[in-house]
Amino acid sequence: MPVFEYQAMRTGGEPVSGIVTADSPRQAREQLRGKDIYVTSLKPLEQQARQTSLWRLPSSLTGRRLRDVGLATRQFATMLGSGLPLTEVLDVLIEQVEDRRLSRAFRDAREKVTRGYTLADALAAHPAYFDSLYVGMVRAGEATGHLDEVLGQIAEFCQKEYRMRSRVTAVLTYPCVLLVFGSAVVVFLLTFVVPRITAVLQENRVRLPTSTAILVGIADFLHAAWPLLLGGLAAGLFAFRAAARTEWGRWAIDSAKLRIPVVGELFRKQAVARFASTLAALLRSGLPALEALTIVRQVIDNQVIARSIRTVSEAVTAGQDISTPLRSAGVFPPMVAHMVATGEQSGHLEVVLDKVARELDEEVDLVGQRLIALLEPLLIIVMGVILAFIVLSVIQPILELSNF
Repeated sequence: MPVFEYQAMRTGGEPVSGIVTADSPRQAREQLRGKDIYVTSLKPLEQQARQTSLWRLPSSLTGRRLRDVGLATRQFATMLGSGLPLTEVLDVLIEQVEDRRLSRAFRDAREKVTRGYTLADALAAHPAYFDSLYVGMVRAGEATGHLDEVLGQIAEFCQKEYRMRSRVTAVLTYPCVLLVFGSAVVVFLLTFVVPRITAVLQENRVRLPTSTAILVGIADFLHAAWPLLLGGLAAGLFAFRAAARTEWGRWAIDSAKLRIPVVGELFRKQAVARFASTLAALLRSGLPALEALTIVRQVIDNQVIARSIRTVSEAVTAGQDISTPLRSAGVFPPMVAHMVATGEQSGHLEVVLDKVARELDEEVDLVGQRLIALLEPLLIIVMGVILAFIVLSVIQPILELSNF
């Protein structure tokens, strides 16, 4: 459910500000008006978080942030389960958390809780650390009176998510490092080494072979046009970022990611695994299926799968089960739809979804191993061919010069 931040005035003219949960801005205003609070400014927090999400810190820092939130949530659940009051638990977290910004978020949450806010509403003011998934589960835990158990489930979910991201990062790190360093070596040879050697050859009027002439042409082009190339790269990156900020652009990028051979399969399985584990966690916390699907759609990174989840939500609203629209979406593996149908029939959907998530996690590992097995020799061969061409193109005229 969307969360709104408001600036308002009470009946007596007293200014007041805070956050409110509602289905729409109109409902939020009506809800506050019923408390004699008249809104002057209303901003959706989730929309603000979504607009800035494309300019976040690198994924390594995001991973550490996820790990820190998971550890803090685990401590949160343990202390609440031992019987400590909520405000004392927040005091302990403020002192123990190493991330200063996360500590400030807990300090602000404690102040809001002491003023009468619910914990979910207090945490919703910090979407960089507590997204709609986190807030929705906390709200369900507060409503059912099992907040410590729900926080334990959130901590477990954060740990699973961190491990999944770490596996995907580990799979893609080596090919990317190899590609970057190989490209850097090639550029260094073409821009610094080759021009000096060819200058000596041209001074001695050595006839350049065809391969050497091609190499010299490429080196001259890079030496003369590198400002334009860097400018074009920067402009392309800026255009990509700008397109990714639009709904159509995000959908086009995510759709292209899913079509990449081998890597697209990795992205698809990772997103579906997150869908299954997230939906399982929300259902286990006590949220209704429709509200859980809405939250899942907001936290899924891939817009193609998010649109499919929206179609599933609309079908559930119309009275259908979850498995039927999943099967017809064309995005989810057939195994997922069959397993979900089994879970709905048995009444243990969250258990079945956990099994689906674990199965897909294992498949992500297998796809990752296949990716490394494919990319590593391919990149080595490509870089070897390029370097061999450069070396031979330089050595051949040098040998002719020595013979001369």
